[in-house]
Amino acid sequence: MNKTVIALSVISLFHCEVQASNIKADTFTKALHYHDKGAKFSDDQLKTLFLNEPDSNYSDLKNDNAWVLNDIAWQTAWSDFQAYYEVSNNQNNSYQLITREAGFTKAKPQSFTEQELNPNVNGATFSRRDNEAVRASVVKAQVDPDIFHKAYDIYAAESNRYSENIHTLVAKLALAVQILRDRSETIPQDQWKANGIRMDVLSRFMGNTYVLQNIWPSDREYLAQVLDSAIKVEVKPYAQNQNYLRTHFRLARLSSALRDRFGYFFNVPCSTNFEYVGSQHTNHQCFVDMTDRGLWSWYTSEYEKAIVPLPQHNYQQKGVLAHLFEIMMPIALVMDGLAAVEFFTSSSAAEFAAEEAWTEEELAASQESFLTNICTAEIE
Repeated sequence: MNKTVIALSVISLFHCEVQASNIKADTFTKALHYHDKGAKFSDDQLKTLFLNEPDSNYSDLKNDNAWVLNDIAWQTAWSDFQAYYEVSNNQNNSYQLITREAGFTKAKPQSFTEQELNPNVNGATFSRRDNEAVRASVVKAQVDPDIFHKAYDIYAAESNRYSENIHTLVAKLALAVQILRDRSETIPQDQWKANGIRMDVLSRFMGNTYVLQNIWPSDREYLAQVLDSAIKVEVKPYAQNQNYLRTHFRLARLSSALRDRFGYFFNVPCSTNFEYVGSQHTNHQCFVDMTDRGLWSWYTSEYEKAIVPLPQHNYQQKGVLAHLFEIMMPIALVMDGLAAVEFFTSSSAAEFAAEEAWTEEELAASQESFLTNICTAEIE
C-alpha cells in the first residue's frame, strides 16, 4: 500500500459523512471563537482569564470567573454547542469544557476516582509497579493498560540503545494503536476496510513488537498517518467521547507516564500530594501537576533530544531510527499542536475577525473549505 493510499484510508477513518456546513460548534472553543471574534476570549486572553500564573506550566485555575457565564458571546456559543449535539447541560459545564480544551487542566491522581485509576479493559489492568501518578497520566491520556504496558516494554528495551527521550517516539506509535482500537469499536466491522481500519497492524504491534525494529515499515507509516489525522482532523469529538481531550495533549500525557514509570533514582519531582517540589530541589518535572499545555511544551523539547542517536548505535539501528523520525517528525513540528489543524481550534480565526480582516461569511467558508478537502477522499 503506497503512502497516498495509506493517507486517504486513514483520513476516511474519521467519519466524513457529516456535512461541512454543520460542523461549526462541535467543540466549545470553535463556537466561542466564532461568536467572540477575539474580543475577550482569544488564546492569550484565555490564559489570563483562567490561569493564576499564565506563564507557568504549573499554574492552577482561577476560581473567580463566574462573570464569563453572563457574557453574551459565551452564552451564544454555549447555546450553539448544545444545539449541535442536541443536549441540554448546566452552563457551569462550559467552564470545564473550555479549560480542558485549552489545555489548562492537570492529571493529579486525587482528581480521579478509585475506579477510574483501576480500570479493567478486556481483562487488562494496571500492575503494582504502576503508581498513582503513572495511572493518572495514562487514564487522562485515555490509553488502555495493555497498550501502555506494551509501550513501556518497548521503551525500556530501546532506552538501552537510544536516549531516554525515545519515549516520545514510542508514545506516538502506542497512541496511534489506541486510536485504531477505539475506532474499531465504534465502527461496524463490515465498514472497517472503507474506513481504513487495519486490525492486522494492531495485532502485530501488540503481539510481535519488542523493539522499534520489529515494526514493519508499512505499519510505521500507517500508524504515523493515524496519529497525524487524529491531530489534524477531529470532527464532532464529543459524539464519541464525553471526556474528549485533544490528541496532542493525550500524546504528552502518555509520554510522561512512560517516563514516570521508568522512575527516578534521586531528585523525586513530586511531593506526596503530587505537587511540584520546585527547581531548587530537582531537575525533573512533576508531570501530573503540569497543565496539559505545559506538558505539551515539555514533550516537544524532549522529542528534539530524542532525534540524536547514541554513538554506539550500529548502522542498522541508526537507519531504523532515522526512518521513524522522518515519518513521525511532522507531527512534532505542528506549532503548539495547532498549525494545519482545523482553523477553529486555534484563536487565529478569531484574531482575523477581530481585525476585520475576515467577515463572518469568510470565516464560515474557510471552515467549510477545510472540511470539504478532508471529506472528499473516498476509498473503494
